[in-house]
Amino acid sequence: MDRPPHRLGVERVVEVHSLPSLLRRAREPLPPHCPDWPLLVPEHAVVPFLGRHEELATLRAWADDPAPLSIAVLTGRGGTGKTRLAGELCAELAEVGWDAGFLTTPYPCATRLDVLRPTLLAVDHPEPWAAAIGELIRHLAGRRRRHRVRILLLTRGLPDVDVLPKGLNSVTVQLDGRPLTRAERVGHAAAAMRAFASPRAVLPALDDPGYDDPLRVHLAALMRLRGDDVEGGELLSRFLMYEQQQWMTVWPDGHEPVDAVTARQAVALVTLTTPTRQELRELLSAVPGSQTYDRGLALGDWLARLFPGRSGPQGRLAPLGPEVVAEQFLAETEGLDALVLAVHDHPARSAGHLLRLLDVLRRSSERPAVRSALLSLLTARLDGLLEEAAAEPSARLGDQVEAALRPLLSGPDGDVERGTLVRCLCVYARSLLGRQRTVEALAQVERAADLCDELDEPVGAAMTYAILGATLAALHRPHDALEAIAWSQAEAAALMRQGRHADAVRPLGEAVAALERFASGDPVLMGHLANGMLMLGDALIETGRVLEASVVLHRGTRVIEDDLLRAVARARLAFCQSELGHHEEAEEARAAAPGAYEPPDSACRRAHR
Repeated sequence: MDRPPHRLGVERVVEVHSLPSLLRRAREPLPPHCPDWPLLVPEHAVVPFLGRHEELATLRAWADDPAPLSIAVLTGRGGTGKTRLAGELCAELAEVGWDAGFLTTPYPCATRLDVLRPTLLAVDHPEPWAAAIGELIRHLAGRRRRHRVRILLLTRGLPDVDVLPKGLNSVTVQLDGRPLTRAERVGHAAAAMRAFASPRAVLPALDDPGYDDPLRVHLAALMRLRGDDVEGGELLSRFLMYEQQQWMTVWPDGHEPVDAVTARQAVALVTLTTPTRQELRELLSAVPGSQTYDRGLALGDWLARLFPGRSGPQGRLAPLGPEVVAEQFLAETEGLDALVLAVHDHPARSAGHLLRLLDVLRRSSERPAVRSALLSLLTARLDGLLEEAAAEPSARLGDQVEAALRPLLSGPDGDVERGTLVRCLCVYARSLLGRQRTVEALAQVERAADLCDELDEPVGAAMTYAILGATLAALHRPHDALEAIAWSQAEAAALMRQGRHADAVRPLGEAVAALERFASGDPVLMGHLANGMLMLGDALIETGRVLEASVVLHRGTRVIEDDLLRAVARARLAFCQSELGHHEEAEEARAAAPGAYEPPDSACRRAHR
């Protein structure tokens, strides 16, 4: 029998997205009455495009190739002109009828695209979105209508191999390999000065080796027009100092200006989150100097003037740019660590704000101050970040957290304090294990175990070996898992003997959860499970978490096979039920357990009596 038509109708509903709606145009008009920094942003193309003839010709030939789907990678450090070169290609192709621009949301929704004409998708900083880009490519490769599609990835270094599907990477263009010659520097500086002001202005000195990319030459020309001929090493800092002085000239009338630290933190907030105007009013309370209502209104008005972005209530403020300038600004922002944590903890902060925050910090982490802020966020809030990522998988927050962790966890051990690194490795391994990426989890937790051997810290060791045991169990290596869990329980027992019961709770919980999954039917493993449940119950009781202890001990009375240990679990359960006021349940548990197995006296129990 055929299914009802209304069911067929439901199943055939497929959300198809208009491709242009997912693209950001490569060219945007310069905002009126703007400060100086937008003059340098590649989307505005204030300075005419110069040089890079060979690179542009290579990309043109790549786009003209008859292959239906192809990928190119454009690499270079910040300021070498990747975005400007990609924008030039987009603009040329758009003029001859292509859909061309920057893909702003490479999320799962982008896999339902209706490709109606030849298309160029430029993706800036693709590293966190490897999975989403892979989904997009698989969708595009399976299309029936074969309009040409080109995907241009813009990175600061060659991307990880998992970003690039095999067989599709047809072109790689590297901009770092050829710094500007002296003649090219002069040409860029002259073009920039003509674009910014009178062509009769005197060119800046360009012999400094710091002027080997177009952005810094344009910035030197702009500063020369402003009367400041600075050396290359000080260029960014001096420009930002000049910019901030100019920003304060548009402070709203009738309001007392904020101090320089508050102003910088407010601009950093916009750069880190790109909020709408409504979101900005709420998020500004993360900036310490904006706590009063009047000051918050003035700051919001001021920021909207400086970084207007798109118009309308849902239009987002534009971040400070170009990226190199924004990175230097963040690195010089006092209190960046505290600001980042405050933004993360803010009740009005959304998953989108967090994605942007992590992305900007990761891309700017070559600067020590920004790396410190990212490290503070990851170490202080890693559990919450991974929990939020698991709760909202469609936001791909997990990909961004993983991308932020990757350089931290893959770098030299000396870059991060050993205890902090062990904790990050353990939490990350547990997250990978929860996502069924067991082999990757094992690599991370084994590295943590190696570090634990060099540390005299039982908390990290107990947690590491508990997660190692769970990982080995998931890999069907029960005997190796048992050895790791036994080691974890020994470390936890040492913590409890020192009175550090709260520190013992988490590793004991990890070990118990692992044993419950695979101990059934093995008397040795069941013995370790019984011991672990009793230890976990005692640790929870000692920390005042009697309800949680009762849950663990109740499970223990059902799964522990040894009669003696089961009686001990019932006696401890009777104590918990009594403390919770469940007197009938307490009497039932007490009746099933010999009195000789009452829990031993302790400070916690004496406090409850």
